[in-house]
Amino acid sequence: MRNLFNFLLSEKIIVLISILFVLSFKANSQHNPIGFLDHVDPHGGNGWAYDEDAGTAPIHVHVYIDGRLYADVIANESRPDLVSAGVTPNPEHGFSFTISGFDTSYAHEVIVYAIMP
Repeated sequence: MRNLFNFLLSEKIIVLISILFVLSFKANSQHNPIGFLDHVDPHGGNGWAYDEDAGTAPIHVHVYIDGRLYADVIANESRPDLVSAGVTPNPEHGFSFTISGFDTSYAHEVIVYAIMP
């Protein structure tokens, strides 16, 4: 599981906190997943995630808001820019998620993890 980014989320401000850490739970894994949370706002977010050990298969991404699992999404959306940049062998490694039901009058912490297959 890899933390892609940690954000504070509110209607008025989005502040990048940090890239945290990589946790590896798979003993035979050769590579940690990589990725990036490109955008997040009070309505949702998007980015990409890839694990070389998974080959061309998509991997799961977990979205936590305020320390609780909010969504489990699959990074299988087309991102041809990743292939052009030489990051992934195929474009199906993008993800997106929608956020609803949160009070936007104060900040919320959003953390996204790429999950090892």
